[in-house]
Amino acid sequence: MLRNWCVLVFSFLAVAASGFASGQAYPNHPVRIVVPFGPGGPDSAARIVAQQLSAQMGQSFVIDNRPGANGIIGTEAVAKSVPDGYTLLLTTTSFSVNPSIQKKLPYDPMRDFTPVSNVVDQEAMFLFVYPLLPVNSVKELIAFAKQPGAPLSYASIGVGNTTHLAAELFLLRAGIKATHVPYKGGSQAVAAVVAGEVQMMLVAATQSIGQIRAGRVRPLAYTHHTRSSLLPDVPTMAEAGVKGAEFSGGAIRR
Repeated sequence: MLRNWCVLVFSFLAVAASGFASGQAYPNHPVRIVVPFGPGGPDSAARIVAQQLSAQMGQSFVIDNRPGANGIIGTEAVAKSVPDGYTLLLTTTSFSVNPSIQKKLPYDPMRDFTPVSNVVDQEAMFLFVYPLLPVNSVKELIAFAKQPGAPLSYASIGVGNTTHLAAELFLLRAGIKATHVPYKGGSQAVAAVVAGEVQMMLVAATQSIGQIRAGRVRPLAYTHHTRSSLLPDVPTMAEAGVKGAEFSGGAIRR
């Protein structure tokens, strides 16, 4: 019996898309692609891929957003769906991280899913802050965080998400602390920094470049070992004075 299709990634995200052996052509009715996150990031990639699959395979591929619990809610929905190949999962590294940080999951990641394809590698991330925060560099951010009673919190796309792990790595290397505030999706998390609900975030350029260029957030560093061509004036973490905080596709690939 065919199992549910899963996108298993070792970097940023992947997508399920494949034909399979059966008595009739696949697909012969609409296919649902579950994205266990809100708008932005995986959702954006899913919509691009769904459009191409629909055009190439002559059948509708419909996006179904099921955000929450770092992808667990949407992933559970796929695990419990009819295993006929018509419910796919597009997810992130949260799929491989969750078993390590959760005592119990409502599905078995090895038994209940079949990996199909990886289409997008993990990007490095920009560290950016609320523009009214009185800091203009990583050095100033660290000094601010070390002040008694300094209000410093950071947004992520969920507990165990790469945005969470990257931020914790930065805090560890910088020797500072900040309160973690998880959100259900990348756009909500970035919007929280824009609004000043939280003071900082680390996230890929695909989810932050628009707000950075518009001046709604202030970039301080990039988590790759070389600068980004998108924002060449933004220093790397090492250049900014924090060594060992590199976080990119190569850094987390198994």
